[in-house]
Order: sequence, then structure tokens, then C-alpha cells
Amino acid sequence: MFDRFSPSAGRAIFWARKEAGRLGEDAIGPEHLLLGILIEDQGASHAMMYEALGVAMSEAPRMAIMPEAPLKPFFSGETATRLREGVVEQASMRHSLPDHVDMALTQEAKSVLSGLTQRHGEQNVNLLDLLRELFEERAGPVSALLLSNGITAEQVDAAIREH
Repeated sequence: MFDRFSPSAGRAIFWARKEAGRLGEDAIGPEHLLLGILIEDQGASHAMMYEALGVAMSEAPRMAIMPEAPLKPFFSGETATRLREGVVEQASMRHSLPDHVDMALTQEAKSVLSGLTQRHGEQNVNLLDLLRELFEERAGPVSALLLSNGITAEQVDAAIREH
């Protein structure tokens, strides 16, 4: 499924796994996909914040902070922080899981990724496409969190058309 994902979308999935484990979750959900998108979207400056939290960039894929095309971040730093805090606030915050532990996707996350690949057919899926899919009903409360922070599906659609 991931062979049609752009490097940045693939890295967002990597970061989602990392965040789910850090929050003590036993599966990757749509909220973790959002966290992965935020990390990838914010680039090097955001990644440095994560390093300060104990998420070493050396553990990421080699190109973790090098996007395939120079794009400005979709989220402002303030919005990204509020979204991240919204997800963390809802997390169970159990003990972190080691990175070597395999982690499945929740049914909701599987549905998001499956819908995304079906919708795009043979086209590559990029980071904004992944974000757009989180507005679908199957993403659960993630859509409400985005909307409550002033992010709409229409804004994402406009950004997709722009690129």
C-alpha cells in the first residue's frame, strides 16, 4: 500500500508510529497520523523540538527532514502546537513502547489509508492528500480537532490544487 506514498507521506507514517509508541498506545490511529503529518510539515525546526522530547532524528529515515520539494509548511507553528496538544490531551499516556515493537493500525487508520489509496488510484499520495483524508468521517475526532483549530477541508483542497 505504501509504495505509492511520496517520501514525505511515508515519513509521516513513520512519525505516526513513533508518536503512538511515545504516547503508550498499542496501535496507530488517525490522531497519530495527524501527529506524523505535523512533524513532517513543520520540518527541521519542529523536528528539533521532538529531539528535545527524546525522539532522536537519527532514528528516523535518512531524509526525515528533507522534503521532496521545497514547500512552505501548511500549519503555522502556533496551530501545530495547539493540534499536538489536543491529541496529547486525549491520549492515554501509558508507558512508552520501544521502537522495535511492531504496531498495528487501528481500524479507523486502516480505513483512512485504504480510502486514500483507493481515491488516488495510480497517483502518488502526498502529505496534503493524507491530511485531506483525515477530514473524512472514518477519521473520527481528528476532523473535529482540525476544524476547532480553524483548519478546513476546503483549505487543504486549495493547498492541494496550488501544488
